[in-house]
Amino acid sequence: MKNGKMTLGGGSSYRSLLALLLAVLLFGCSGETGPQRYRVSGSVTHKGAPVPIGVIQFTPDATKGNSGPPAFADIKDGKYDTQVSGKGFIGGPQIVAIDAFSGKNVDPDLLPSGEPIMVGYQKAFDLPKDQDVTLDIELTEK
Repeated sequence: MKNGKMTLGGGSSYRSLLALLLAVLLFGCSGETGPQRYRVSGSVTHKGAPVPIGVIQFTPDATKGNSGPPAFADIKDGKYDTQVSGKGFIGGPQIVAIDAFSGKNVDPDLLPSGEPIMVGYQKAFDLPKDQDVTLDIELTEK
């Protein structure tokens, strides 16, 4: 402390500390941890027609010993792709959940858009653990 002020021992030490902190923030926090994820894409239809809009989620099936982060994607014009609008899946037994909407008569209180076609649809799939997958799904009444 000098004249009632604290100093950091010179400008170059301060700059070095600042550079180190920036490097930690940029490189130390940018990597994603966890299991390898793979791309899953495909189509979603209802009564043979593409689902106009919706969401799809892949959740590892814990009842079959699978665990890890879920994957998700938006459905648009019957197509989805986790590489475009979400994060990939980890593979193995999955519970796939889908909420499908018409895209018509859009009401701001109905999300994502329009009248529900089917909400809360779920089906179990066993997907490969080490590769990208294409999975086409036909929504059926239970």
